[in-house]
Amino acid sequence: LIDQTTPMQLYTQQMTNSSGEVVGINVVHMTLFDINDEVSFDRLYLKPDEDLDDHSDGKIFARNANGQRLKYRIVAQQDQVVAILYPFQGRVRRANLVQQPVPATGTIVSLFGSGKIGKMAMVPVGMVIGEAVENPVTACKFKATDMTEMLRAGIRHFPEFPGMVDIEILVDEEGSLLEPPLQESWPVECVMEASMEIQVQLEEAYKRKEIQKANFEAQGRQMFNDLRVMVTNRPKKITKDIAAESLERLLKLKADVEKMQAETNCVEEKEYLRTMNAVRSYRIVLARAAKKR
Repeated sequence: LIDQTTPMQLYTQQMTNSSGEVVGINVVHMTLFDINDEVSFDRLYLKPDEDLDDHSDGKIFARNANGQRLKYRIVAQQDQVVAILYPFQGRVRRANLVQQPVPATGTIVSLFGSGKIGKMAMVPVGMVIGEAVENPVTACKFKATDMTEMLRAGIRHFPEFPGMVDIEILVDEEGSLLEPPLQESWPVECVMEASMEIQVQLEEAYKRKEIQKANFEAQGRQMFNDLRVMVTNRPKKITKDIAAESLERLLKLKADVEKMQAETNCVEEKEYLRTMNAVRSYRIVLARAAKKR
């Protein structure tokens, strides 16, 4: 009922105290090939001077408080899961395991199978091996990606290890920067730290974006200044021809400034409102002059 050849995959994150010392491990997710109807887990955190052999007696697999016979004991020491123990034919065996570190919060990550790039926003607490966590956050806050069912098809998962993490999506599947980022939760087994090449490319893309934004805002401020000059330096005599031409230019410049302000907020609000009031007043003057015979 147990595949003893395929390694169990564990996705873990170190837990530290206020002094930065490792005091336990957060097992965010675990996959294993076990077709028993009921599978239960136990945990053990060894002190640095403790030996695993002292905790490998078959009696450790007695039934738990719910009457379930314990099937697996996950043993950690310092910053590593050192063993997964299970009973087999009257003996205690060690399962093959592969421990994958979960990227820390703030890490730039690649999302397998999507082409998306994101930033780790939050890692919920799964099974804690070591010191207890006060008020643990055990579930994601973001909506699960639509790809979850496909990515996890055919793989058995256990309630002790929900294995979803919150990601801020910075780059979509087409390679476009997203502002603001999308918020999605993803299966942790599909999240990996982005390569240095990708991180450099992302940093350069943000720099280009900032330059474009600065240029765009400068263009907006220039258009606003042009509009302000137009309404403050009015000609003393406004003929019908001048009025028609000026009204057309005023309305176009006003529309451009309104759009730019909505997108960049490049002008201080009081100054913007004061100028727009002057624009409305001048518009009335020009409209009347344009109708004169």
